[in-house]
Amino acid sequence: MIGKIIRKLRLEKGITQSDLSNYLGLTPKMISFYELGERFPPHDIILKLADYFNVSSDYLLGRSEIKNSEKLLSEGHMINDSSQEYVFHTDLKKGQSKMEADFVTMFHLLDDRDQLEMYNWVYDKFKEIYGNSDLPSPDSLHPPETKDSEDQDH
Repeated sequence: MIGKIIRKLRLEKGITQSDLSNYLGLTPKMISFYELGERFPPHDIILKLADYFNVSSDYLLGRSEIKNSEKLLSEGHMINDSSQEYVFHTDLKKGQSKMEADFVTMFHLLDDRDQLEMYNWVYDKFKEIYGNSDLPSPDSLHPPETKDSEDQDH
């Protein structure tokens, strides 16, 4: 997958394998190997590629569809300095408010641990305000490992 992404980014930037290899200090043949999936780039090359194409390493590895989440957040386009209100470029789903769309966008930029922490906070806040809730509890979303499931692995 990383090979296809490297090729796509290289072509979008309008550079040759030779241009990219010069930047990375590699041969054009090695770039070809990466793009064809015949070799996998080492960690330091992945980081150089991410910097060169201004994308995240997660994007390069095919783990995210967001090219650069830090850039997305930093370019949130502050529209009112006094209110610190940010506008994200998200498509609103039918019946969805701008705030909901922005919240979902930000939520998807978080890693799993932070998403669970955010869900716990929202769940607790909702219960505090509305009492019992039909929302699934955080524990039901990520049940703890049981001894039985550990024994099955061995």
